[in-house]
Amino acid sequence: MREFFDAVVKMRNAQKRYFKVRSATALTDAKESEDEVDRLIRLGPPGSPPVPKQRDLSFLDAIGPEGGLGKATSTVRTLP
Repeated sequence: MREFFDAVVKMRNAQKRYFKVRSATALTDAKESEDEVDRLIRLGPPGSPPVPKQRDLSFLDAIGPEGGLGKATSTVRTLP
């Protein structure tokens, strides 16, 4: 649980840094931190089966290096 908490703190700090400086490097760092949190969420608590990876539009995926929401799209899935 501590690993997850630390990863979330790191992610939030990276996101705050991106919104402060708006650089491509800061955006990359924020996205990598978000990916780590997503990985830990998929793992779930110790002893539980991993959650399958789903690709959805994350908040930072919608933001380009310019800081705009320009070309954000999402995918709609239909259930069988």
